[in-house]
Amino acid sequence: MHWRYMLALWVPVSLLGCPASPSDHDTAPDTSLAPFDAELAGDLQLALEQAREDLDVPGVAAAVQLPGTELWIGVTGVADLETEEPLLAEHRFKIGSVTKTFVAAVVLQLAEEGSLGLDDTLDQHYDGLPWASDVTLRQLLMHSSGIPEYGNATAFQLGADEPWTDEQLVQLLADGELAFEPGTEWSYANSNYVLLGLVIRSVTGDTWDQQVAARLLDPLALTSLEAPLDDASWGGVVPGYWNGVDSTQDVHPSAVAAAGAMVGSAGDVARWGTAWLGGEVLTSEMADERWVDAIELYDGVLHCGCGLYSFGGAPTDAGVELFHNGALNGYSSWMGYRPDGPVSLAVLDNAWPGAGMDTSVAQDVAGVLWPVLGWEE
Repeated sequence: MHWRYMLALWVPVSLLGCPASPSDHDTAPDTSLAPFDAELAGDLQLALEQAREDLDVPGVAAAVQLPGTELWIGVTGVADLETEEPLLAEHRFKIGSVTKTFVAAVVLQLAEEGSLGLDDTLDQHYDGLPWASDVTLRQLLMHSSGIPEYGNATAFQLGADEPWTDEQLVQLLADGELAFEPGTEWSYANSNYVLLGLVIRSVTGDTWDQQVAARLLDPLALTSLEAPLDDASWGGVVPGYWNGVDSTQDVHPSAVAAAGAMVGSAGDVARWGTAWLGGEVLTSEMADERWVDAIELYDGVLHCGCGLYSFGGAPTDAGVELFHNGALNGYSSWMGYRPDGPVSLAVLDNAWPGAGMDTSVAQDVAGVLWPVLGWEE
């Protein structure tokens, strides 16, 4: 079996599920919004179709949300290589590490309510690991904890397609040492967010996915988004392909837990980008906490905060893109937001990685669509 990390870092470059029935996840349009500009919609669709053809992948869905207008959703290609069913706007994909943005939002809301502090140590809310008193929640959110990647454990790699509990995943770390002193370096690890999921349960009495649904998905009517943790078919997502092979069930959703178990449609991911980064989820003071001590990752243009990244400069610079991406066997995802628009862009696909790709399909497609929207990559 194959295991692939869900990516979060973007450095610029110059299991078997049937597709869900569209009626299962329809969202009624907001009739108070103006129609999306027809010419722009046509340009976006043409660019999307060309990008899919150039990348030679089965299907890609994208969505754009601009202020005061209806959502644009574009699809191209097929949902299923075997049946050749056309891809539809309502189809759902694994969104991989974009899941982390929802988990981060819950943690930040709990901090805002005083149920926890971002600088609390892990052992204040979840103990049992030898270094739990040395690591803070903020460091977990920012991947600066030094905690190793549980996905590297042989026991996990041999059984990633089987059900796991969060405690079982964490126990894979019990005998490991920190890679560096917490807060001194940066190293992306899905382990950080599995632990944050356990912190959420300790603080609220609910599982992380229950809190995500109650606090975020239900109030925002993001009806296609969920974490199908007990379902090996991932809630009926479109099949995902790794170099042409159906890899939908290579990884069980419980095996990635709060680090990447969510699924959804491109439209709802774009709506979430607007809510999470546009001011609907957090107060402005708590939203600013996402960038306290932001970590510079790449020559001044790429920074990591609490549950998201900025590309194009520091988080508050003009023209930056705030984003999170994800990848899991057979899928890649991109959620980007331009505060200067403001505009939200989501891209989901059912093929990753593919031959010759330096990054991922979703990242590459986002790089094609942003210039159509007026931003050069």
